[in-house]
Amino acid sequence: MTKAELQAWADSEGLAVDEAAWERLERLIGLWQQYGRAMNLVGTTDAEALWEHVQEGLQCVACAERAGAVDEGCCWVDVGSGGGLPGLVVAAVRPWAVILIEPRERRAAFLDLGLAAMGGRDRWVIRGRWGVSTWNEEVVRRLEARRESSFLILSSRAVFSPGEWLERSEEAEFPRGVVLCHVDLGVERVAGREPSNVVRGSRWSVLGFLR
Repeated sequence: MTKAELQAWADSEGLAVDEAAWERLERLIGLWQQYGRAMNLVGTTDAEALWEHVQEGLQCVACAERAGAVDEGCCWVDVGSGGGLPGLVVAAVRPWAVILIEPRERRAAFLDLGLAAMGGRDRWVIRGRWGVSTWNEEVVRRLEARRESSFLILSSRAVFSPGEWLERSEEAEFPRGVVLCHVDLGVERVAGREPSNVVRGSRWSVLGFLR
C-alpha cells in the first residue's frame, strides 16, 4: 500500500486526517525504518508494508469514532504496544490522551521516542503487563480526574486472542468507552458477541464493542 492509496481509503471511510497528521505519520514511518530492525519493532521496514500497518491503526481510530470517541475528552489505552501499533498512529492523528502499556524496556524506550516525535499532550508510556496492578493503578490515577467525562478506548493488537482480549478487558474498572479487537477479514463476531461496528481494511478488520 502507498500513502496515496491509504489517503484514498481514509477519504472513502470518511476518516478525517489533515496534512499535519499525514506528515507525522510519515515521520513515524521513518522511525520504524530507522529503528525497526535493531529493535524488532514491526517485522519489516518496507514502506508499503508499513503503510498497511498505519492503515490498521487508522481503522482503529475510525472504529473508535463510530463508537462515540469524538472529542478531546477521550483517552486511549493500548496494552502491549510493542512497536506502537496502534498507539503511535493514534497519537499522530488525534489530540486524545494516549497511554501505552509495554513490558519490554527497549520497546518502551522506542515508544517514548515515538510519542515525543508525534507531539501533543497527555501521552505516557507505562512499563507493565496486563493483570499486574502497578500499571493498572497508574492508568486509573491518570484517568481519575476525567472519569466522569472520559470516553475510554481500550486496545491490544497482538497480546491475546480476540476472544481472550474481550474477556480480559472486562476486568478493567474504567469509564464508558469501547474495546477494539483486531481480527482477520471476514470475521464478524468475537466469542459469539456482535460488535457495535466493523471497519475493514486491506488485510484486517477492527471490531468495536461498547462497554
